[in-house]
Amino acid sequence: MGGRARIAWVCAALLILAGCGGDDTQTAATPTPTPTATETATPTPTAEAAIEADAVAKMPEVPVGAVGTLPPPASAKVHDPGLLHTAFESAETMWEREFGAAGSRYQHAKLVFFHSTVRTKCGEQSRETGPFYCPADFGIYLNTTFFDGLARKYALQSGFAAGYITAHEVAHHVQELLGVHQRVAAANASDPAGANARSIQVELQADCYAGVWLHTVSARGELTEADVQDIVTAATVVGDDYQRNSAGAELAPETWTHGSSADRVRWVLTGLQQGLPSACNTFAS
Repeated sequence: MGGRARIAWVCAALLILAGCGGDDTQTAATPTPTPTATETATPTPTAEAAIEADAVAKMPEVPVGAVGTLPPPASAKVHDPGLLHTAFESAETMWEREFGAAGSRYQHAKLVFFHSTVRTKCGEQSRETGPFYCPADFGIYLNTTFFDGLARKYALQSGFAAGYITAHEVAHHVQELLGVHQRVAAANASDPAGANARSIQVELQADCYAGVWLHTVSARGELTEADVQDIVTAATVVGDDYQRNSAGAELAPETWTHGSSADRVRWVLTGLQQGLPSACNTFAS
């Protein structure tokens, strides 16, 4: 599929979001879960400089449909563990190549499926926990029950909706390897008031990195307009404002830690359209 068609899908996806009503990373002791629009707060220039990972600037544009980055099977359902594993392996392959191109070594994450209580080096997590990344053991934990519920509740048909969420968790691993989490923790120690804003920027960067992975498969003819619509829906429903609206709670933007639906969609589509890790510097936006 040509670049012009992909851009058209991005524009269509933004229109879809306008009609919508309206994961994550754990610290060394806590995992990171994955669960209308307002502006995202930005850190000070000093914090931006401290957080930005230099290695990202050395990474080349991800080639569309690159060998070794096969997409999930077109026939796979959102909750298919085989699809989740395929997306995980595909994203890992892409990042290994990107790290190599930047002169760095990529350390692989591990994938764990769960549907009941799971023990990790970030602590024990219940069956209610959504997908999360634990930096203490490089583990990406995917709750299959979460994906089942996501597909049923929002009538998602595309396997790429689950692929996006899986790639988002892989992106948290990439951030760990690049030192983003450590730099954010240091910035939070000196400026606790900005912690929530930085948490949002970490999540939005992971969304953008997930979009970069989607870019690798977008030209293979596997990513359809319907797939993009489901990806947009998945990104929308994990937005802080959508979650709070659904729970009947006040928006309270100062409490958000993952970003608004609009911002989450915007950043995943940025990665999808540009295919460039350096385009994902949410700390400077």
